[in-house]
Amino acid sequence: MKLKSVFLRMYFLLLVTTQFSCTEIAPNQLGALVLKNVDQEATLSSLSVNETILHAKTFRNPHYFTNIIQ
Repeated sequence: MKLKSVFLRMYFLLLVTTQFSCTEIAPNQLGALVLKNVDQEATLSSLSVNETILHAKTFRNPHYFTNIIQ
């Protein structure tokens, strides 16, 4: 009897978590399938080179120079 009660609780918990854990994402929204670009997200750090906006990210001291190699 006690085992049946445990299984019922586990089933209920599984049912509740699967119903409320997933949210549907509309694929036509920006940033839903692929992360937003610097054109679409103003909070990303960017660098403008020859009228082209690039995402800028450094992995060291920000006071050092950044080299851009083509």
